[in-house]
Amino acid sequence: MIWGTVGDEVTDGTELAVAVNGTVATVVPVVAPDPGGRRFAALLADDRLFRAGANRLDLYLVGPDGRLRQLSIS
Repeated sequence: MIWGTVGDEVTDGTELAVAVNGTVATVVPVVAPDPGGRRFAALLADDRLFRAGANRLDLYLVGPDGRLRQLSIS
């Protein structure tokens, strides 16, 4: 399970693609803000996406045309 916050410029319902080691694992919506910020969460249940040691996680904004724009993760 991963979760985080995104900036206010990302509107409610915007889809985010979560990729593990270069493969999109899931697409999740951004939910309405609460006192902690505008949030997202994703369950990454497919063990085949992971490898021993370090794994790379990337987050993408899914545009209306389906194009992916990488977001920075901190």
